[in-house]
Amino acid sequence: MERTARDELGKDGHGRAAPRRPGRGGARCLIALGLALVIALPARAADPDSGGPRLYRYKNAEGRVEISNAIPADRVASGYEVLNLSGQVMETVAPQLTSAQLAEKEARDREANACRQNVERVQALYGSVEDIDAAEEQARRSLESRIATLETNLALERRRLEEHESEAAQRERTGRVITPDLEQNIERSRAQIEAIDVELVQRRDEQGAAKVQFAEERRLFETGQCAPGAATAAH
Repeated sequence: MERTARDELGKDGHGRAAPRRPGRGGARCLIALGLALVIALPARAADPDSGGPRLYRYKNAEGRVEISNAIPADRVASGYEVLNLSGQVMETVAPQLTSAQLAEKEARDREANACRQNVERVQALYGSVEDIDAAEEQARRSLESRIATLETNLALERRRLEEHESEAAQRERTGRVITPDLEQNIERSRAQIEAIDVELVQRRDEQGAAKVQFAEERRLFETGQCAPGAATAAH
């Protein structure tokens, strides 16, 4: 059967299938895609978050600033900056602290935290300076009452001890035996007197401390800031 020219359409002179040529629309798409790739690649390399090339700026052992694509291991602890190829700082790594510097920083952090807690406590506890004055007056009266009670108890215990010791002396003069109960009473009174003396000293110290504390609480309430070294004065 004779083949027509239409049957041969799409074949080259050797009867093989001729390659298809892209139309105008397809060619434009290919060109646009190629341009997008050319533009996108440099932009990605310059993006700091793309993981592209980086530089490091640091001080060498002589204290001079150097920039290189790697940082010596012995300079890492001194701190450094990470730059992109345009010289922009991408990251700053602080120097590592010595044990003494770390201890100082922790102490400062604790003091600052205590200060913040004191400010928050005072501002939540009082509504005005007058409230602080009233609280101080109440604390003063409470301490004075406690001290007065201790002084009364001390006087009674000393009188009781005198009576016990007087009885013991009388027994010795008359040749009578000092009973175990009397000896225990004497020892008990002496121990009580010593304990009351110690507590009196503590309460009188508290009177002075209370004045300092309420003065600091007034200052905290009014300024909202701690005095240097006084972050833990109020509690």
